[in-house]
Amino acid sequence: MKKIILLLLALSFINANAQKKLKKSKAYKDVEVIVMDELRPNASLTVVSPNYDPLRIKPALESELMFASSTFKIISESSARKQKEIINKININDEEINQNITYDTESVKKLKSLYALEFNYGINGGGRVLSFNGQITNLSDGSILAKFRRKGGSAGFGTGKNKLIEVMILKLNELTK
Repeated sequence: MKKIILLLLALSFINANAQKKLKKSKAYKDVEVIVMDELRPNASLTVVSPNYDPLRIKPALESELMFASSTFKIISESSARKQKEIINKININDEEINQNITYDTESVKKLKSLYALEFNYGINGGGRVLSFNGQITNLSDGSILAKFRRKGGSAGFGTGKNKLIEVMILKLNELTK
């Protein structure tokens, strides 16, 4: 039991040091966040695919949001875009009851979550992220709650996809505390 407690303490110390180190990093300082309104913790969030995602940031961001103690309830984009309809028809005759249940889905443009995280980015020839723009939108009224950006130019080394996602998760978690 003592070994487990010591292991948990060591892991929490390592995690705290890693977050402190990340907050001091250039990648953390390069990502700017503007918050226009408060984000509700435990609200549903859908990460929306950009038209062009060669680094596959969307699935990586979605996955990290799930595993990095995010305070959002993540809803997959494909599920959020499906409208479900159940039709229950009952015919009652003198001696017989017939029931027909139909379950149908169709794709819709409106997402079934409270928030949507949309983003786009530019990369260099080495596959590193030069610029990144994103926003969290309240889908009930269309208001933009937060904007993210990493300024970049046409020249430079950029930042790695994993480092950018790590910074984004840390900043998202900070917004809901």
